[in-house]
Amino acid sequence: MKKLIVNIIILLAFSAISCGGGKTVKKDDNENIKKGVNKSTDTSSRKDKAMPNPTNGENNKIKNTSKSNEDIKNEFNTMMSKYKLDKKENNLSFSNYIEAFDEISTNYTKYPEIGFNKGTFYLKISKFNKAYKYLLTTYKKSKYIPALINLAYVSYRLNKIDEILPYLEEASKLKNLDKDNKEKLLANYSFLLIINKKYDKAITVIREILEYRPRSILAYKNLGILYTNNKKFSIAKKVIDLSINYTQDKKEQAELYVIKARFYKAQFESVKMIASYKKAITLDKTNIDANYALGLLYMKYGAGKKSIIYLKTLVAKYPENILFKNLYAISLRMAKKYEKSLEVYSDLIKLEPNYKDAYYNRALLLQKYLEKPEKAIEDYKKYKALSGKLDVNARIKICKQMIKDIEQMKAEENSESNN
Repeated sequence: MKKLIVNIIILLAFSAISCGGGKTVKKDDNENIKKGVNKSTDTSSRKDKAMPNPTNGENNKIKNTSKSNEDIKNEFNTMMSKYKLDKKENNLSFSNYIEAFDEISTNYTKYPEIGFNKGTFYLKISKFNKAYKYLLTTYKKSKYIPALINLAYVSYRLNKIDEILPYLEEASKLKNLDKDNKEKLLANYSFLLIINKKYDKAITVIREILEYRPRSILAYKNLGILYTNNKKFSIAKKVIDLSINYTQDKKEQAELYVIKARFYKAQFESVKMIASYKKAITLDKTNIDANYALGLLYMKYGAGKKSIIYLKTLVAKYPENILFKNLYAISLRMAKKYEKSLEVYSDLIKLEPNYKDAYYNRALLLQKYLEKPEKAIEDYKKYKALSGKLDVNARIKICKQMIKDIEQMKAEENSESNN
């Protein structure tokens, strides 16, 4: 194991000395590199950048695509555009989009792009159980690699890693994969192995990436995570620092500073952790992990006003993500911006009428801070119906007592005024 670690560090050092900064270099890319051109990776749909990016499927098009398949893609794009237009004009919820998606997908069930796009849509709005269902079904039926790449991320969020590892191992042995998708697939595979503490196997997979992409940022990110999780901090720091120097792409550097923040977190160095997250945001102001981490951190410390800064960024970029909206509403409540918090909760419930946590949190807001017990009771009952939890009965009882107290106070006021 030690010899293997040393060999990898030597490989990293050699790559750093011989290749300079940036992504994997092709011979015919030299002119672009001289001009400082680096293609960045889209990071918009990820919720935790410890995981490599979910894919949009562009690099794994089905061979011999039929005209009908192109038609379905055009219909899908048209539907997306119409949905966005309708939502802007009529304030429609994403359920309208899903209904339209269901209608179109029934006519084109054999095309994997349908299940992939639907699953990826659910992923982007943090509805992970539904994303898992559609992505897994799509991959089982068609072996569509982009679906498996995104499924790996979803399995991490749902703690279903053991269920997906066999599919990733099987796919990792395929010979005809597009290089970009192969890199993402192996990166996701190695990440899940790291989470499961299968470090030797993870290093083997990472080395496989480095064999054909010696300067893969995804591979180096996972190495940083591996050595941090394995408490080999001196090696982890070398890997992370080398990786940051490898690339001139600010978004990639931001992702690496997120890994560095987690490195400091593992060593209980809070000041350096926060500084690394803030550095990531300086490089990429919409970096999901950094904004999410700082938003939660300041919420934990009771600093609602600071938390708002970071969570508002996420909500602005992902207006239909129910997780981000819920946290944003909580931070507004903590900052005593009660009416704005109520507005965000109401918007959230329009987006997802069955999101039980939104009803519970809005009920707390109505009960404790806005003194509207009648409306709070309605939300508590809705939460109870959705969750099946009976512990809210005590809160409903308190609200009913509040209503009685308010009525009694009003009666006393009226009596005094009459006298």
